Amino acid sequence: NRNIRSRLCDPKARITLIEYSDFECPFCKRFHPTAQQALKAYPGKLNWVYRHFPLPFHNPGATREAEAAECAAVQGGNKAFWAYGDAIYARTTSNGKGFPADRLTPLAKEIGLDTERFDDCLKNRRTADRVKEDIADGRKIGVSGTPSSILLDNKTGTIRVATGALPLAQLRARIDALLKTP
Repeated sequence: NRNIRSRLCDPKARITLIEYSDFECPFCKRFHPTAQQALKAYPGKLNWVYRHFPLPFHNPGATREAEAAECAAVQGGNKAFWAYGDAIYARTTSNGKGFPADRLTPLAKEIGLDTERFDDCLKNRRTADRVKEDIADGRKIGVSGTPSSILLDNKTGTIRVATGALPLAQLRARIDALLKTP
């Protein structure tokens, strides 16, 4: 089983938001705070799982950022993964060159990681297979753009697809509909 990164994880949460995303996607950047707000609105009822889906026209930046976030996770676990990803989304101007590659290691230092270990991980592309696995999984289920989200009702097995940078009200309506199911 691969490491499942989730935010404010409650293993008993009824709904899981599985997001396929790209750190250089401007729509993903817009959706990121929406997903954070949804987590706050549904404590104990919602998990958020992040999957990498860097789009080819956002490369090499998007893939390098995904690998860097995974290097952060290798060293600092779930907490470091999310701190690193949150910082990229907050700072990128998006569209492939929005976060300078030479800032990836300094960002790791900023969140308290060992830069030598981080830099070794990133330079040797130790997490490339992890990112490729997310991409392959996304393609298998039909993901073609970002953000693409799946809402999974862990109780009933019901799945709802939510594509694009949905506003919070629309995301909440979809979550509420799933929660109303007995």
